[in-house]
Amino acid sequence: MKFNIACMGTRANLNYQRDWLLLVTYALQDLGHAVVMSHNRLDSGSTINIICHGVHDLSSEEMHHIINSDVNYGAIPGEIIINGTVNNRSQFDEEMGLPWTDFSGGYLPYLKGADFVWCVMEHNMRELPKYGVNPAGFLKFGFHPRLQEIKLIPNEYRDNDVYFFGLLTEARSRILKVIKQKGLKILLHDYGNPTLAFMRNSNINRSRIVLNLAQDVGFRHISGLRIVYLATNCCYGLSESVGIDDGDYLKFSDVANPNEIAERCLEVIETKAYLNLAEKYHEMIKKFPMKNYLEELLDETFASI
Repeated sequence: MKFNIACMGTRANLNYQRDWLLLVTYALQDLGHAVVMSHNRLDSGSTINIICHGVHDLSSEEMHHIINSDVNYGAIPGEIIINGTVNNRSQFDEEMGLPWTDFSGGYLPYLKGADFVWCVMEHNMRELPKYGVNPAGFLKFGFHPRLQEIKLIPNEYRDNDVYFFGLLTEARSRILKVIKQKGLKILLHDYGNPTLAFMRNSNINRSRIVLNLAQDVGFRHISGLRIVYLATNCCYGLSESVGIDDGDYLKFSDVANPNEIAERCLEVIETKAYLNLAEKYHEMIKKFPMKNYLEELLDETFASI
């Protein structure tokens, strides 16, 4: 089969989601499929378009253009669906200048118009049937050797303690402030001022710790893909404990409660435990190939279409 792995919305989405796009692409290629990637483009004919991200950034009119385009597409909602919203944001948020997605008028019809829906959050697997959308399966992220792309520099040349990249919310800022108060050196890249992926990887390489933090109230989930990517590249990740483990990814990461993250950073740096822990999680993730997850999901999906 031929697949088009599509990312919609802004160019920034391509940068944020490149690990995800590449991981799905590499696994499909391993399974013998023809695969292309595109930005804001869906292929016609027999090509199966898999829309991985960005639709929540489109207008309702643009979403309906996808629905009415007469192409085969599968949807992967990468955002959390809760209380009839995308990312727990309503029109009131839009009035305050925050991003808002028209769920009932655009996003939900887009999901219902898909040939299949894959979820990357177990929460969405449970939530979407409430709105008449029955996911074909859960897309779990696993190891792929081609995503092992950070050539680690020797530990003595790492000149940064803690690196965080992502949207700099109030909840995350509070944690980072405490870490800084402990005297640790922090490197930040706010998604409001994004850096390109190759620069992000350089920052990961020069840092002893890479943080994985929940966004805020209503966003109490952790990026499983970030955990998998760091473990794949033998880089030490420290995730915030949030009581939710969508996809059983936390076994590949060190974990600490929000009020203990700063102390944990100090501890692993002073003892250099981050080195052995990074190796431990790297060896673990290699036992869970992405190819196997995707092969099973494809069989389940296309047996029911």
